[in-house]
Amino acid sequence: MRRVWATLAALPALWATLWAVEPPRIEKVFPLGGQRGTDVEVELSGSGLINIDSAAFDSNDLTWKKTIAAGPDKVTGVISIGSAAAPGPHILQLRGQDGNSNSVLFNAGQFPARRESEPNDSREQAQVLSGFPLEVYGELANRSETDFYAFDAGAGERLAFDLRSLEHGSNLECKMRLVDSGGKPLLFSDDRGDFDETPYLEYRFTTSGRYYVQVDQYHGPRAADPKNNTYILRISSLPKISFSSNLGGQTGATLRARLTGQDLQRIDRVFLTKARLAEHFRFTYPNTISLDLRPDPATGERVERLSGRVTGSSPDHADVEFAIPSGASTGLWRLWGGAPEGLIEGGFLEISREREVSELEVSKHDAGSGAPRQEPLVIRGALAQPKERDRFTFPVQAGKTMHFHVQSAQLGSPALDSVLELHDAKGKLLAANDDVVTGAASFGNPDSSLFYTPKEDGPIQLTIRDRLGRGGASYAYRLHAAYQRPLFQLWTLPDNVIVERSGSVEFKVRMAREEGFDKEEVEVWVEGLPAGVTAQPAKFRADQAWELGGDGLQMITPELALSIQASASLPVGTYAFQVKGAAGNEKDDPQRRVVSAQSNLLIGPLTNLFNFVRRPLPGITLTVVEPLAAKLTPKVSTLALTIGEEQAMEIALSSLPESIPIELKGLPEGVSARLATRDATRAVFRLTPTAAVPAPFRLTPAANLGTRWAAGNAVQVTVLRKNLVAGSR
Repeated sequence: MRRVWATLAALPALWATLWAVEPPRIEKVFPLGGQRGTDVEVELSGSGLINIDSAAFDSNDLTWKKTIAAGPDKVTGVISIGSAAAPGPHILQLRGQDGNSNSVLFNAGQFPARRESEPNDSREQAQVLSGFPLEVYGELANRSETDFYAFDAGAGERLAFDLRSLEHGSNLECKMRLVDSGGKPLLFSDDRGDFDETPYLEYRFTTSGRYYVQVDQYHGPRAADPKNNTYILRISSLPKISFSSNLGGQTGATLRARLTGQDLQRIDRVFLTKARLAEHFRFTYPNTISLDLRPDPATGERVERLSGRVTGSSPDHADVEFAIPSGASTGLWRLWGGAPEGLIEGGFLEISREREVSELEVSKHDAGSGAPRQEPLVIRGALAQPKERDRFTFPVQAGKTMHFHVQSAQLGSPALDSVLELHDAKGKLLAANDDVVTGAASFGNPDSSLFYTPKEDGPIQLTIRDRLGRGGASYAYRLHAAYQRPLFQLWTLPDNVIVERSGSVEFKVRMAREEGFDKEEVEVWVEGLPAGVTAQPAKFRADQAWELGGDGLQMITPELALSIQASASLPVGTYAFQVKGAAGNEKDDPQRRVVSAQSNLLIGPLTNLFNFVRRPLPGITLTVVEPLAAKLTPKVSTLALTIGEEQAMEIALSSLPESIPIELKGLPEGVSARLATRDATRAVFRLTPTAAVPAPFRLTPAANLGTRWAAGNAVQVTVLRKNLVAGSR
């Protein structure tokens, strides 16, 4: 497996430089979800959370029932999950007087939920599970932790162990082992595919007895920060859909496919649902997936759905078909199967209005008259044999750019790493492309995208192959061909911009150039801001390239900082706005192509460097908050304490009446704090640790103003033993 974890300074430090007080930011959700039709107590960790009082979701089926407690680093509340909620990940955003938080994921499960019970770090301490199917919500809280679960299985019983993390809201890259009662390994899984770094195991037990499943994590030098190492472990006897022979279809036509997997003779129904925004698992920049960025339907019952039928089945395959209405929405659709005990996710399909043909039909056409094809066109095919190369001939016109791109990995297909190559009639290589964007598994896009502008009329031959020469039934693809010039894509950070009335704030706009769109300026501007808010336009230089960094994996990403200025009269609230861009050389073109920037939800510790796991969001928002005159500003951002020794922590004060007490939020057991001095401009606390504190902690100075807390930036504190300090000298 290709590893690219790296150490990155925590993102809250970035926000602190842009705003006087940390805006609300969520780093971890625990548990990652719960069963539909239940209420779940949830803990959301992060920073700037002290004034949070509610939450918003992408569906009315999920509601924030109540806030139990809110502090600078943690909010505890109850989420009610409706019984009709769409199964899978949903988008959650906290709300409060300091503005809206970043967006994160929370999952609606279909099976009874169990929480991990500590300690369960060994087989001897294993948490005993029974009553399958169920979903266990757990966490590996530090780099060395591992979790064990014990269960009893009967001879002939088949169980599937589905570990969910990266695609469901966690940073955890994990692995899983199945062992018998004596600790003998039976099965191991690290990645379930080349493009999915979460493990999956299934096993048919030959002997009745007690068994154990171990959830572990990657322990190498580039392991992720354990701040968000949560997971969902689903244990069931559900059939598994491994892949589909057909990855999509055309509106107004019948889509037929063979599903390959395990125990598929038990599937009793199949259907498709329009992919919700939280389900766009393979979204990157640049991307070639057709996006529909409208907000999701208000409830799960209103999600667009197409029922199909099973025309034949056996233990390892099921033949299915869907009649796609001419008015069906285009883009990404989720494939589902049903069995008596529950629903089975089956990857994604693409529905398009473009004319679609099979690779066999194209081959017959190429052998015939050679008459020009109608574009745009989608060719559905598969590299059915190792080292197979599928070749298609296209007539082209001089000066007219064609775009060829592959849909396979972006649809969750488990195998194909495509390469596209263009040759002229004499066999000369004209152009080639491997990946839309390089990277490993969770943050790469191994599908191919190639733009080509011919210098003369005539036929060209397009070849599609697997990068490693592999082939088989799982190497399906959809090859798009259309006349289209290259452009660029824009996105913003963060997804919600917070500004105080009469204040200003910066946000980032980033750009990914499509292949062939080089050495051109891009003008960027803001539209839709409310009256009393201004933002100056900006420009990407022609020499700002989207390209690989020196390590061959990191992307050098063009970036602009746009500043928003808010008037003092602007009402508090949340406003939607748009960021748009266009090529500078098209300024006077009546058919100028204008690109709208997207906002997106990011998951992963390397989000500032890589195309990590992300979800597109339906809009960019500006939250205007009431100015807070009182300020508490620690003089340091980090502090090292020694057991038994007193040390001062100074806090600068502004507009805080001396009658209002100051609290240090986050003070752990074993550390005492006393207010030594205080006046109108400063307060000094004396901190004394009396015992070891197992991990660094965050201290946040805060003052209760009655209806709102004033809180300063957090100070990262470490407690050292005296002998460690002496040894370091």
